[in-house]
Amino acid sequence: MLKCLLKNLVLSSLCLLLLGGCAASLLNNTQRLPEAALTTVEITPWFQGEDNPVLYKANVDFYRNHFSGLMVIKPVSDESHRVLFITELGIKIFDLELFRNGDYNLHYCLDALNKKSVVRTLKNDLALMIYHRPDKDKNMKAYVNPLNDRIIFRQRTGLGARYYFKRADRTNADTIIQTSCTGKKVNLQFYGMTDNLIDSVMISHYKLKLDIHITALHEK
Repeated sequence: MLKCLLKNLVLSSLCLLLLGGCAASLLNNTQRLPEAALTTVEITPWFQGEDNPVLYKANVDFYRNHFSGLMVIKPVSDESHRVLFITELGIKIFDLELFRNGDYNLHYCLDALNKKSVVRTLKNDLALMIYHRPDKDKNMKAYVNPLNDRIIFRQRTGLGARYYFKRADRTNADTIIQTSCTGKKVNLQFYGMTDNLIDSVMISHYKLKLDIHITALHEK
């Protein structure tokens, strides 16, 4: 039992050291904002308030597998979205229903991706893309970089943290980085905005060969 406790203590200490180093690199040249600022600075999800299905051109790379086609993001209710990814030939790749509270239903997944860890990662990535919003009541801190007038929110998530980057004059995040106790885990980049729709999103993993790139197909 003593061995187990010592092992856990060593692992916890290592995680804290790694998290500290990761935080230092992501918060370079920043100044901590006072707690009062958290009541006035907001992060608004890009997909908030969208009532109609949105169609995207999509590319998903998972190790040696490359899938390209169309992704439909459809609001089902105020608390859930359905994400369907099909090839241009109509072959279904995956069909996920995501809930704001973190739950999900897997309606279908192609065999090449149908592994618990992969499905869970897809769910986490897509839910973060759609529902992202820091919770002010859960150990959130805010920083500002005076060199470029960008604001960064940092929130602890289990053994990691989540960083939201935004311009001071915008309510939408343009970058979200999720870390774990071993360092950076996933990076979401949001690009542009046309007719209240995000133009494109790039989701990249640091230690897993899984990348998702979607580009909105706006009506002409």
